Amino acid sequence: MTGIAWRPTPDVIERANVTRLMRRHGIASYRELVRRSQAEPEWFWPAVVEDLALELASPWTAVYDDSLGSEWTTWFPGARLNVAWNCVHRFARGERAGDVAAIFRGEDGGRAELTFAELSDGVTRLAEGLAALGVRAPEEDGHHRHHPGGR
Repeated sequence: MTGIAWRPTPDVIERANVTRLMRRHGIASYRELVRRSQAEPEWFWPAVVEDLALELASPWTAVYDDSLGSEWTTWFPGARLNVAWNCVHRFARGERAGDVAAIFRGEDGGRAELTFAELSDGVTRLAEGLAALGVRAPEEDGHHRHHPGGR
């Protein structure tokens, strides 16, 4: 594939999360944002978390830990994030409960939509079903992602 597959319209750019983040921090261009994010990750990532209003179950102790080498960098050590809460449930319990959260488009052209409330209900039922089968979160059953040197 050659060329640009899609260009956002001015309206899409105006409503983009990254545009909001840039304005909040007085950043004039996307290139400037990328440069600053690379030069100052300790500023950038907490700014993103705050801008997106992510709710952490426990806070991080550092933005990143690269003490084992850059290829083994751990981001936000100590932090715990409930993805289901931050992406679905909190919206299902607020004024956006009736807004469309997910759109399915089948290969046959079929289409279905779920509101945040409907998606939250489905996610909850799935989690309950997995728990009933004995599936637990990784931190509960001793499985952790690989660290070099057995850490």
